[in-house]
Amino acid sequence: MPSNNIPSQFPNNGNLPLSNSASNKNNISANAQTAAIIFDIKKKKLKVTRSKIKDIAKGLAEIAQNIGSTNDRQEYAKLLEEDIWEGLKIAQKRQENKSSY
Repeated sequence: MPSNNIPSQFPNNGNLPLSNSASNKNNISANAQTAAIIFDIKKKKLKVTRSKIKDIAKGLAEIAQNIGSTNDRQEYAKLLEEDIWEGLKIAQKRQENKSSY
């Protein structure tokens, strides 16, 4: 079972910091683009939102705490959310690369 001390395999590139400069609109736009990942599956689009991943991670973290895999539910959920999100981003890039051939 994974412990809450295992670091994430993937760097956290999903959260872009907002600045107070004139480029704030561009940063907001960039954040909006990273708020969902879209897959094309059998000519249909599947949209996976960051908030849905967060909800799922919270539920899984609660289960992990109940079975004794973690003592820190919030940290476990955060790491799980980041890992899932980064994995989905990698899968999306792979799908985009395959479709460009």
